[in-house]
Amino acid sequence: NYVAELCEKAPALPAEIQWHFIGHLQSNKAKALVEGVPNLYVVESVDSAKLAKKLDTAVKNARPDRPLRVMAQVNTSGE
Repeated sequence: NYVAELCEKAPALPAEIQWHFIGHLQSNKAKALVEGVPNLYVVESVDSAKLAKKLDTAVKNARPDRPLRVMAQVNTSGE
């Protein structure tokens, strides 16, 4: 589980690191990721409104002074 592994290792590493989460993130792990990775800078591949809302809620509760950047995945082919 990438989220659990990152949450375990990130706090032990230098605070200057700006973490990028790349790949699919399940919405039920959004809160754990935001709370567990203090220097989370961006989540790439946000692929649903549900996930975006979960991340937004988690960020507002855990760190309202620091916005989280996201990269939205857009389906342009209609598949």
